[in-house]
Amino acid sequence: MQGFPDRQRHAYPLQGEDGADLANSPYLHWLVGQLKALGDEKALLICKRAETAIQLEQLLRHHVGHMAAVFHEGMSIVERDRAAAFFADEESRAQLLVCSEIGSEGRNFQFVRHLILFDLPENPDLLQQRIGRLDRIGQKHVIQIHIPYLVGSAQHVLYRWYEEGLDAFRHNCSGAAQVLKLLGSELHEVLRARDPAAIEALIAKTRDLNSRVEEELHKGRDLLLELNSCRPQEAAQLVEQIRRNELDGSLWPYMEAMFDCYGVDVEDHSRDCYILWPSENLRIAHFPMLQDDGLTVTVDRDIALAREDMQFLTAEHPMVLSAMDLVLSSETGNAAVSVVKHPQLKAGQFLLELLFVAECSAPAELQLGRFLPHTPIRVLVDQNKKDLTAVVGHDSLTETGDSFDKLQIAQFLHSQRQHIQDMIQVAERLAAAQMQRLVTESGNRMIAALTGEIKRLVRLKKINPGIKPQEIEQLKQQTMLSHECIQDTQLRLDALRFVITS
Repeated sequence: MQGFPDRQRHAYPLQGEDGADLANSPYLHWLVGQLKALGDEKALLICKRAETAIQLEQLLRHHVGHMAAVFHEGMSIVERDRAAAFFADEESRAQLLVCSEIGSEGRNFQFVRHLILFDLPENPDLLQQRIGRLDRIGQKHVIQIHIPYLVGSAQHVLYRWYEEGLDAFRHNCSGAAQVLKLLGSELHEVLRARDPAAIEALIAKTRDLNSRVEEELHKGRDLLLELNSCRPQEAAQLVEQIRRNELDGSLWPYMEAMFDCYGVDVEDHSRDCYILWPSENLRIAHFPMLQDDGLTVTVDRDIALAREDMQFLTAEHPMVLSAMDLVLSSETGNAAVSVVKHPQLKAGQFLLELLFVAECSAPAELQLGRFLPHTPIRVLVDQNKKDLTAVVGHDSLTETGDSFDKLQIAQFLHSQRQHIQDMIQVAERLAAAQMQRLVTESGNRMIAALTGEIKRLVRLKKINPGIKPQEIEQLKQQTMLSHECIQDTQLRLDALRFVITS
């Protein structure tokens, strides 16, 4: 797979005794110097045990005065979320996140490019898990992997095994698990004895075995499948369409208007990030996915990748979809009064713009949505009950923004009640005529598709005894039932706008 960042390995051989107290160990002195060398850049540190992570954070805070966040399995999920968010915050003083092995799973920190492997795991899959916290799509820099070790220690042997035998720091080693399975016991013995000759022999054996495993895995690839898995031209079009949709910028203004409509308070958090609160004037009992203690959201993908504590709002987000369903299923916003100016409309007249929905109710197994989904039908009639739907488009009826006396408008609507009802009846007849044309076209498409499938099965049955007559008969029954459901399509008035021309 393409698109992943490059890696650079930096080894730091240290002098000292293995097993020394952490407060006086060469590791701590090296770490303090390394953090100073990094300047303001953030770094992720992963070690094996939670005790090491806790002690490191305490030593850095109390003896060195360095601000670090800690992340280990002894913390609750909420506490770990807070630690990760504190580290990810651009304005926080936490330069370092100290993690136990649990930090190598699930969490993504692709906004960081420095990874400190305070100790090395004996399982190469765990090593790749650690590196994978930074080595992800979305990483914009070359990953810098820092590996300190005491010369002559077991960590030194592990470093050499990974570097010289598997080349695991620079590349993802897909055959490492198989190599460990075959050489695991020998590796443990070498780590215990640390015999120089045995170390060299193990590294040579690992290198040869890893090459053979990688070659076997490569030969097992389905090249035809890979060639057809991605069509570059179609993929590029999809990527460009997604990029245009994300850069459109219309989602947040829409959601902000919806929050204002339903009484959800919006507070600025930071750039492209907001905090949502249910206000005292919330118009419904519960806004979708909004908790009583608030919710932090962002509309920026890069921020969402770095901040897992924030919800990333897209057009497919459950909150957005549920909010849209809320609007569609409630009476909120289904009637409006607008003042517009249009070159084809005289000033001082009024019109009705109505939105109907043609609904085809059918069993789900028929999948009639492919032929006749719920379809909106727009109708525009003037005060003389004349159809202007084709003459004046919806987009051209732009509001002037002029204010009007709501009480006066309400009195006028009451006085014109009967006339407006007559206009609605005319619009219903016009919409019913449009729906009938829609039903006819959809029915023809359905019959053409299903009869074509029936004919195909009939021809196939002549050469394939596996095609049963019951299948053909069932398809015929589905065709008749589908025809009945399409013919029973109903028209529903969904929204209405009273338009005044100026």
